[in-house]
Amino acid sequence: MVAASAGYIDIVSCLITHGADVNARSASYNTYLIYGCAGEHEEIVRILLDSGADVEDHNEDGHTPLMVAASAGHVEEVACKYCVVADSSQKADVNAQSTSDDTTLIYGCADGYEEVVRVLLDSSVDVEDHNENGHTPLMEAASIRRARSAGHLHVAKVLLEHKNDNTRSNKFEKTAFIAASINGHMKVANKNLVNLAQLLIERGANIEDVNDDGYTPLMQAALENNEEMVALLEDLVQYLLESGADVHPEYLDARSGDKILMLLPFYHGYGIGMMMIGLISRCTMIIMSTFEPKLFLTLIQKYKVTHVPVVPPILTFLAKHPLVDRYDFRSVRELVCGAAPLGKDIVTAVKTRLGIKYIRNGYGMTELSIVNSVSGRNDDNDDSFENPGTGLLVPGFLSKVVDLETQETLEAGQVGEICCMGEQVMLGYWNNPEATKQTIDQDGWLHTGDIGYFDNKNRLHVIDRVKELIKYKGYQVAPSEIETVLLSHQAIKDAAVTSRPDERNGEISMAFIVKQPDATITAQDVQEFIKQKLSEQKWLHGGVQFVDAIPKNPSGKILRRELRTMISKF
Repeated sequence: MVAASAGYIDIVSCLITHGADVNARSASYNTYLIYGCAGEHEEIVRILLDSGADVEDHNEDGHTPLMVAASAGHVEEVACKYCVVADSSQKADVNAQSTSDDTTLIYGCADGYEEVVRVLLDSSVDVEDHNENGHTPLMEAASIRRARSAGHLHVAKVLLEHKNDNTRSNKFEKTAFIAASINGHMKVANKNLVNLAQLLIERGANIEDVNDDGYTPLMQAALENNEEMVALLEDLVQYLLESGADVHPEYLDARSGDKILMLLPFYHGYGIGMMMIGLISRCTMIIMSTFEPKLFLTLIQKYKVTHVPVVPPILTFLAKHPLVDRYDFRSVRELVCGAAPLGKDIVTAVKTRLGIKYIRNGYGMTELSIVNSVSGRNDDNDDSFENPGTGLLVPGFLSKVVDLETQETLEAGQVGEICCMGEQVMLGYWNNPEATKQTIDQDGWLHTGDIGYFDNKNRLHVIDRVKELIKYKGYQVAPSEIETVLLSHQAIKDAAVTSRPDERNGEISMAFIVKQPDATITAQDVQEFIKQKLSEQKWLHGGVQFVDAIPKNPSGKILRRELRTMISKF
């Protein structure tokens, strides 16, 4: 066996002459013939076959000599009449299977040996045989688990020339095309993956196939993005898109021909993100420089807008402003809202008033490359907006909620700080290592500074900022919770809550209110309304002040610093 493995032809011949058992096995159940095939020693293989070596003997893994030769890429051994010589009646079974149900053809394809595959195909090998995972030879070539050379691309071409079924899926519902896309972001991958994807498309691969996780090839290709693979991914995604792939139907049901009304600032992550989705989806985009109520409503009706990304103040406008009733919203399929938490009452009011089925809510921040979670169309149930910011995590993210003091990970339903990890998380703040250290811990978790929790359906609920919590008698009160209740009052157009210092209680809640036109509501009315809806620690002990407008930034977030400055005026 040692001589066969090392390629010592004369020694092998001598041993056989002196009666060596050509079918003896090693401790790992390997025979002389297996060692000869593994070592690419054609003459030794021929000698062994002439001496009666069993071509169907196999080792403990079920590997026959032919499988070993095919796996190692030894064309000569495979082509050795498939281990047949002129004066021998033995012929290797090209369709034999290992203990994992792998065939010789699968082994040749897995390592990208084109000539081996051609030899096997010339023997009418079964191109549709599959292993225990349901992998066909084409899937093995496409998945490129080892990804060493252009051989995998050539193997795929050869298989497709033999009319291999590229639409077949394994037990995980992955086709060859999905397998190619999954590996499109591996660090060991190369340009051949792009060519392979293009080839599969040309041969009729279904670009909308999905696996058991619901991912299409494009989704799989986009799951991971590192600097070594950016160019490759761009090309792969381009081929997929040019072939009509669906961008991401779970996150925005926007397709070619749809119309998006863009009024978000493009310097903000939310705005630029929605713009890119519109471009990739081949949508028409109607762009507003600033929000002007009548023009906003006119554009929706005139251009039959299908998607409207908004911020909470605009959603409040749609829920309450009398002007809205004069316009037709039947074309609008989805409203998308981000940049600040939402309340269930406002969402329900908009749905009821406008007849819009889907109002999606997303959560993210610049440090997270825009989006961390978003409510899907399947999540849009009655309980989806019980608390602000409901959404499922987007692919590629890990998130947890930790206790503010102990930093221990909390269970579903427990409120704490939201922490995130993933490829999309920033590396750090530019030239500010101290701020980076305070934000990203030693384990790589980015602490968002946002308060929230996961429910039992793995949806993330965002409540408020840690810094904005009002510390009342040891309680931590979220201003957004009080604001949500205030906005449910028909006489209140807009509202904001902040804290004011109090010697006895630490901090107390104070509300700034914008009345609806002609409303006669008083400060006492507001306080009584809150007392009816919320527990004592959330009452407006700091009072109520009526103002003309709530200070907000262009993305719709309340400027609470300005609110605290305004307190000194009252």
